[in-house]
Amino acid sequence: MKLSMHNYVPGIDYGEVYRLFTADTTNEMIISKPDHNAMNIFQKWLDKKLEDEFNDFMIFRSEEDDFVGFAYSYDFQPLNGHCVFTLAVKDKYQKLGMGGMVSIEFLKYLFSHYNLRKVYIHIYGNNDMSIRCAEGFGFELEGVLKEYKYSSGSYVDLKIYAITRDKFLSSKFVEFLNR
Repeated sequence: MKLSMHNYVPGIDYGEVYRLFTADTTNEMIISKPDHNAMNIFQKWLDKKLEDEFNDFMIFRSEEDDFVGFAYSYDFQPLNGHCVFTLAVKDKYQKLGMGGMVSIEFLKYLFSHYNLRKVYIHIYGNNDMSIRCAEGFGFELEGVLKEYKYSSGSYVDLKIYAITRDKFLSSKFVEFLNR
């Protein structure tokens, strides 16, 4: 399946982004503020993040124009040559490799539009699927913040992974997408 990517458009993309951000299965994996489940609070939060913190916020759609998910970069530090990114994929597209495709397309975008030497992703220790995906794509574990977040009755670690420009551009996954 081929994906299309475009910049977030307020009004047009908001409903799908809101539903994915606040879904029970993804909410605690991508943000740590459960009060975002109220639409008006979430909208104010997202607008502020888009203005102040998020550098790029991209929407991904299927060939049939179905919303697949989103990815965004933040903590953008051009002088130091790095940023952090987060992604989320709708339930119906999970376990189909779509998270990986979104990651590859977004990383390709980041490395081609900015002079970044490294991109980070933060993954909670209880998100086994994302950990396997990141490691499978060549991300390397650079640090662990022990017992970082309280989730489902216990504290979980926050794992900090990174991939360098050179490693990403030489990966077999980029070759596959360029065919």
